Amino acid sequence: MQFVSNNALYLRRVKPSELIRQRVADLNFRIQSLDYINSAKWELMHCKKGSMDLREVAGTTNFAYEGETWGSLLPINSSLREIMSERMNRTLSMLDHHPHYYLQPVGKDDWSFSVIAGKTYINSGVSRTIIARHFLEASGVAPIIHGVKIYHFEKRRLASYRSITPLLFSLSLLVLFVM
Repeated sequence: MQFVSNNALYLRRVKPSELIRQRVADLNFRIQSLDYINSAKWELMHCKKGSMDLREVAGTTNFAYEGETWGSLLPINSSLREIMSERMNRTLSMLDHHPHYYLQPVGKDDWSFSVIAGKTYINSGVSRTIIARHFLEASGVAPIIHGVKIYHFEKRRLASYRSITPLLFSLSLLVLFVM
């Protein structure tokens, strides 16, 4: 809990959302745009709980955020669409009341990421991911979130062994019946 010991006094004087506002111009990643990927074209291999370095996030599985940048999604920007702005403002308010949520390794069952073709995409929790990265980097802490679900996908094969096995069994029965 490096953050708690180094920044506890600062947090008592400044809300976490204010910290983001003060330091947002210094955060170089804010101009990186988010890509969109359709996970339906990929096959889920496994899911586990783990830690995610938010610097590895390339985009999202939600097309509504395609082309947005990390910085443009902050509610301090007036160009943000109303529904996104409302969600981000709610998340910022939660950050002010519970900043340690982003540092605890538990309680994030509804926050998930997908690793597809070696790149990481936000599956659920876009607002929290945007806020968390800004908050943690503005605080001088590595932007790593613990206790999230991580889905690992591989390219969907034309016919996987699991899907073709019943077909092969049916064909063998047909051949036996005809003979």
